[in-house]
Amino acid sequence: MRPINVELLQGHDVGVSSAYYRPTEKELLEDYLRAVPYLTLTHEERLRSQAARLESRINSDAHAISDQKEQKIQELQDKHDRLVRLLVERGVLKPE
Repeated sequence: MRPINVELLQGHDVGVSSAYYRPTEKELLEDYLRAVPYLTLTHEERLRSQAARLESRINSDAHAISDQKEQKIQELQDKHDRLVRLLVERGVLKPE
């Protein structure tokens, strides 16, 4: 965290700096949230963060696999259609 943000969050007077630096509440919150893993004594926050990253990765992988599966199905359908057309052209199958 930026030292001045620490002082501001603790309610300390930052003197002349307050005239030049006025972070929004959102900026203070974002800075604080980046520091939370280092301020936490338990592993809970780190594990929660790791679980979220892994869940995101699993979802991403699942989407990729689903996309690959759909592409493979389409390829097989196209091959099937070409084979049926060829067999109809050669008279092996009757047209539908």
